[in-house]
Amino acid sequence: MEPNQDLKAFINSAEQALAELNELNTQTSQLKSEKASLESNVNQQKKKLDDTLNQTYKKRRDEIDKTYDGEIAKCNDKLRRAKAKREKAKNQGIKERISDETAPLRGEIKGIESQINSEIKKNGVPSMCNSGLFFSLFMPGSFKDILIIILLFAVVFFLIPFGVWKLFFDGSTIALFIIYVIDVLVFGGLYITISQSTVMKHHDSLVKIRSQRKEIAEAKKQIDHLADSIKNDSNESQYDLAVFDDEIAHINQQLADITMTKNDAISKFENVTKNILTEQIVSNAKPAIDEATAKLNEVTARLNEVDAARNAKALEISDKYEVYLGREFMTRSKLEELAQIIDHGTVTNISEAKEEYYRQTDI
Repeated sequence: MEPNQDLKAFINSAEQALAELNELNTQTSQLKSEKASLESNVNQQKKKLDDTLNQTYKKRRDEIDKTYDGEIAKCNDKLRRAKAKREKAKNQGIKERISDETAPLRGEIKGIESQINSEIKKNGVPSMCNSGLFFSLFMPGSFKDILIIILLFAVVFFLIPFGVWKLFFDGSTIALFIIYVIDVLVFGGLYITISQSTVMKHHDSLVKIRSQRKEIAEAKKQIDHLADSIKNDSNESQYDLAVFDDEIAHINQQLADITMTKNDAISKFENVTKNILTEQIVSNAKPAIDEATAKLNEVTARLNEVDAARNAKALEISDKYEVYLGREFMTRSKLEELAQIIDHGTVTNISEAKEEYYRQTDI
């Protein structure tokens, strides 16, 4: 049902309600903006507080670590040098023990070498005969000697002639044949010549020298075996290392004491000092944060009030005016036009005023 009250008063009342709603909307927008700014300020201050706490914790913890880690590093350096001195003393002891325990064998080797030299001088044996390569080539007596002969023959009768042919006469079969003939004559003749002038001429002396060289080789094997046995001996009591062991034990105890003291300092920092620091820093920052939070709460409460009034005003407009005027006419400009139409006195109700508005709009 359309109202029977004065039409102009009804329109004016609708305009007033709409203006009040617009004012409430403006206040709501302003308060939301102010609230967002205050929230940002509060969050920034809380973040600053958290950053200050974390930086302070880190600085104090780093100071503790730096103090004790420096002492630990010094102890580790002393420990490294003490172990190095012990190792040097042990190696020297091993060296002296090897020298002492292999002295008879080395004396035996020296005596055999003297006998070989006497045999060479006495019978005029060439000094080149007193070598492993000579006996391998001219008086082989082991599988190793056979391998040496095979390797040397491969070099002399294959690699050298083939290399010369490949380098200077590649493709010429005749040249390869000639090179092989020359190679066989030169090296084969050299081998026979040396054999005749040494093995055949001094056979008995060379047999004796070979036997003596085997004795030397056997003695050297015994020396190597004995040296390995001494090096692998886990009993270090004979090397007088007690003074070094005492020093190392003392340094290790220092390290343990410093580490324990550091752990105690860290525990005290985490459980006591950190709480004290937190209380001091928070108490300094609390007044500013509380003030900013209070302003935020005040604006939030004001926003809730204005927002509630805005919602109530919107419902009032919907129930009291929009139901008769329609949402289309709930603007300031259209309400003013309806008011002008009513002022002309040609309409008696809202429906006629709206029809007149549409008619004028269509013209």
